[in-house]
Amino acid sequence: MSNHILRNRRALIEQLYDYLNCYDFATAATMVVSRHTDNYLFHWQDVRKTFPDFRLEPLDIIIQDERIVVHSLFSGTHRGVAKLPHHGDLLVGAKATGRTVSVSQMHVYQIVASKLIELYIVRDDVSLYQQLRLLPNANETLEPAPEVDWLLSRDSRIEKRI
Repeated sequence: MSNHILRNRRALIEQLYDYLNCYDFATAATMVVSRHTDNYLFHWQDVRKTFPDFRLEPLDIIIQDERIVVHSLFSGTHRGVAKLPHHGDLLVGAKATGRTVSVSQMHVYQIVASKLIELYIVRDDVSLYQQLRLLPNANETLEPAPEVDWLLSRDSRIEKRI
């Protein structure tokens, strides 16, 4: 693969992340074909409502043929209530904690005709939940944080342990 093609693909990814970080989700949505295409715009709008100051910083971009892997760092302050399960179901309906998070993510794309096809995303949701105190850290007891009271009342299968 030529250096020119590599530079163009890197520039495409950097442009996507620039749009996301400027909260221009409509333009970002024109660049990506997602398995959740109809919800791509709504997904990012909900992320913004949940983490109004979020940033998605690409740490490493790996390009091989038509595949692009982006290791990124998602950070932001939890100030809103998620309506979509963009970071798993546990965050949906959880009251804003005001806590700042920083979570590693991997996004894998395939490029076809200058469009990014989102293949999959791998996130450290457990770390996110722990930073928000929705789950205990490994060295803590199982006593739930006050922010999880809504979950305990919602799901009778979860027992509150004292």
